[in-house]
Amino acid sequence: MAFEQNPYAVKISLTADNTLSSTITNGTVSSSSQFKFVKVSALSASAFTGTSTAGSATITGVTFASQVGVVTGAPISGTNIPSGAFITSVTFSGTASVVGMSVPSATTGTATGNVTPSSQPYGNGPVATSVTATTDRPIGILQNQPITKVNALGAVEGASEAEITVSGVSKVIAGGTITAGDPIRVDATGRAVTGTFSTTSTTGYVPAAAGLSFIVGTALTPSSAAGDVITIALSAANAVRNV
Repeated sequence: MAFEQNPYAVKISLTADNTLSSTITNGTVSSSSQFKFVKVSALSASAFTGTSTAGSATITGVTFASQVGVVTGAPISGTNIPSGAFITSVTFSGTASVVGMSVPSATTGTATGNVTPSSQPYGNGPVATSVTATTDRPIGILQNQPITKVNALGAVEGASEAEITVSGVSKVIAGGTITAGDPIRVDATGRAVTGTFSTTSTTGYVPAAAGLSFIVGTALTPSSAAGDVITIALSAANAVRNV
């Protein structure tokens, strides 16, 4: 884990799991979590079930017990999983996720097993992963497009790094209309939305519209629609909720 500080922002670098991977087709980025809020988690073994095909290095119809911490380069083992195989790619899609392996399957059938990232250089984390709920406490805003480098032989040459701004000034993708000066919280996809407050609580100010959300900054520029990129004064590392 790396740490960086400059006059405008405090940044850290974490291993990025595959929920943050950018999709690039012919040099064009078709999907990315860049400038969205992310959270931090620990790497842990994740059970999965899917279908293997003899001669194919792809497991289809995969269901993960948890997507958090599933990283390219992590070894996988189990029934109908080739010995010594590790993940070369992951496409998450609910019960139809697709996993690429470094070794083709020898048999066709149900593939069950575990992803075991703790045996990799990643250790037990920490790892950056996607925000998936308004109640998540984000660690900061992703600044880059994490991409794991895999060579023609299927060997992982470089782990995906997530560069994250945890405090200071940062760009962020808006999830709706925002006015400059608004308090900022996150939506279920990691975008910035306006937080509203109530003074009716005897314990202090609490978010009224989403009582379990965190206020993580203040909007410096406005948004007229979801998808706009705005600038905020960020304080995610120090986010709290008063209840």
